[in-house]
Amino acid sequence: MKKKALWRTLVVTAMVAILTVGATSVALAGWNWSSGDPVLQIGGHTVNVDVKIPEGVELNGSSVRVIVTVPAGVEAELIYQDPGITTKIVRSRKLNGDADSIPVEVAVLVHGKGFDVEVTVTVDGGEPQSVVGEAGKKVELALEL
Repeated sequence: MKKKALWRTLVVTAMVAILTVGATSVALAGWNWSSGDPVLQIGGHTVNVDVKIPEGVELNGSSVRVIVTVPAGVEAELIYQDPGITTKIVRSRKLNGDADSIPVEVAVLVHGKGFDVEVTVTVDGGEPQSVVGEAGKKVELALEL
């Protein structure tokens, strides 16, 4: 009886794993990204920067650089990032913001050639904004918080 119960548990676990992987593959078809992409706190807002690359492309070490530019005087800090990503916060006097609107520029450089890079920025869990560019070139996105 114990063997039968163990076997049933293994079969159910395997089926759940297969269904989970299958559903994830359909939802993410063609793109890979890291769950360790940068999370920042900017002027009281939580900002997620997701960097996606085509499935099958392998990156080495610190192949992804993220530069986030905010107005001088705006509080900004890196909350989390994967060790394979380099994130830099730049404060610029050229960007002007106030309490109701904070301009932010995000630039991402993924080292490599011959593939696209998608950058998606989500603020406070709201509507994501995305842009697609080429590896080896800066992929830039400007937004207001």
